[in-house]
Amino acid sequence: MANGTDNAGAAKVSYKDLAPLESEISEIMKTEFGISFWLSVAYFIFILGVPILNWTAPALMKTRIWGGMSLTWFLTSIMAMVLAFVIAWLHVSIYQKKFGSDIEHPSAGQRKGVSH
Repeated sequence: MANGTDNAGAAKVSYKDLAPLESEISEIMKTEFGISFWLSVAYFIFILGVPILNWTAPALMKTRIWGGMSLTWFLTSIMAMVLAFVIAWLHVSIYQKKFGSDIEHPSAGQRKGVSH
């Protein structure tokens, strides 16, 4: 174990030595990055909006709503999870609309591990 790694004898590969991506793969990666970026921005706006609202409208955020829970706790616990699920659903939906026709779906009889 030289230098604290298990792969001391492994050759290093520079990214400059790798073949360029195919144009189709490169385009898919750019599209995927764009979708992910904007969905992440939406989530961070929500997450950063809660402390901003706590600072600018403390009376509103201390309002007790459901089960004695304050609006702050409701937004950060329940609504943040709902938003995460909505963002995941949107991401999958957008991806399937854009690339769904390219995805191969095995028929029920051709699935691995299924015996008749």
